[in-house]
Amino acid sequence: MKKKTTISTAGHGSSDKKSPSKRMNLYANLAQKHKTKKDKDARERAEYLATLPKHPVKRFFYRLHPKRLAKYWFSKRGGLMALKILGVSILLMLLLIGGMFAYFRKDLDKIRPGELAKRVQTTVTKYYDRNDNLLWEDKGTGNYQLVVESDQISDYLKKATVAIEDRNFYNHHGISISGMLRAMLSTASRRQVQGGSTLTQQLVKQVFFADEAGDRSISGIPRKIKEIILAIEVERMYSKDQILSLYLNESPYGGRRNGAESAAQTYFGKHAKDLTLAEAALIAGIPQNPTYYNPYNTAGNKALIARQHTVLDYMAEQGVITKDEAEKAKKIDILSTLKPQTEHLENIKAPHFLLMVRNQLSKELGESVVGRGGLTIKTTLDWRIQEKLENEMKSFFATGRPDSVRISNGAATIEDVQTGQIVALVGSRDFNYTGFGQDNAAVSYIQPGSTIKSLVFAQLFDKHDSKQAYGSGTVLAR
Repeated sequence: MKKKTTISTAGHGSSDKKSPSKRMNLYANLAQKHKTKKDKDARERAEYLATLPKHPVKRFFYRLHPKRLAKYWFSKRGGLMALKILGVSILLMLLLIGGMFAYFRKDLDKIRPGELAKRVQTTVTKYYDRNDNLLWEDKGTGNYQLVVESDQISDYLKKATVAIEDRNFYNHHGISISGMLRAMLSTASRRQVQGGSTLTQQLVKQVFFADEAGDRSISGIPRKIKEIILAIEVERMYSKDQILSLYLNESPYGGRRNGAESAAQTYFGKHAKDLTLAEAALIAGIPQNPTYYNPYNTAGNKALIARQHTVLDYMAEQGVITKDEAEKAKKIDILSTLKPQTEHLENIKAPHFLLMVRNQLSKELGESVVGRGGLTIKTTLDWRIQEKLENEMKSFFATGRPDSVRISNGAATIEDVQTGQIVALVGSRDFNYTGFGQDNAAVSYIQPGSTIKSLVFAQLFDKHDSKQAYGSGTVLAR
């Protein structure tokens, strides 16, 4: 009798299915592998921890060993940790930058064109002597700041300003990375302190940081971050021509002359739209150092003309004018065309001294603070002594004796030797004297003439050696 054999196959089309026990075995194997891997990792981790010192401090420094650190960060575990740290850092950085933009953006209303006219101030700064006698009410020029539209400003002045302040003005979006890096490298190498701010950043400084100009403690990274953020936002809000016009209406041009229109009227008696190439190049060079480059500051006139020539050279290099135009403008005696400063110093007493005080204040407090006015300044001057000194100087030249010995000018300073304070100062024979009256000879670097002889003789008489004794009866020369 034959046995019946049944063979089951699981080929294609078979209706047989895997039994539940086989499926369970499959998942069980996967779970077992996972469990084995976890056990392996846990075992390796436990073995690693067992090798560490027991004391927490020793364990901390043990882990900081360079070889162990390198091994960790180049491992899979270290790589995952590095990615996590990087991701969290990027997220926090984005949140921080977004928060700063949102926070600083609230200040942008100050820079709107319509707000400029509202910020015009004509307050008076008063100067007193040590006994509270009024010496001068500085009212500025009567046109301290005149806001004008873009079409009321000379194209020469616009081109000159861009050439000397920010030649890439029309190509950047508020900041110049290359400029900031160049400035950092130059300053770090101690070759010179170089600015890397764009024209837009300078505008932001003038509007938002004017009160901080004389305070060196308010600076650093936070201020720079705010400056960069606001510069980027300003570029988003306004066109290049609007930004340039805002800059020209805000910039300091010496003394209390803020804005291109005020500078043009003060120095040349004309509107900003009528400035010539030579005049525009001169004015464009002033904002870098308004106190020193002030055309009425004779000590800085040589440097001012050199800077004007630099402006003209840059304009020619950048193709906004020709080289012939630049050379012709350089040949103009521009300083001789300036309006006399005396028109702006009405009723001033002790002019040389007070102008010296104002320049010192501009350096210590900042040009913008002094320019806005509203200050009360008490000086060391004693008007009673000052008046006598001025009268003596006028009387001396009125006699005609100075002409006979070829003396054309004079200066004098009276100092309280116990305190070092100046109580009287006359800088010339007469402040209104044609030619050099406004030059302050009391502080100028000039050849001392015969006044140095007494010091030479005193040194000579101080020598007492065995060979020669010099005294009042010694004949030094015949």
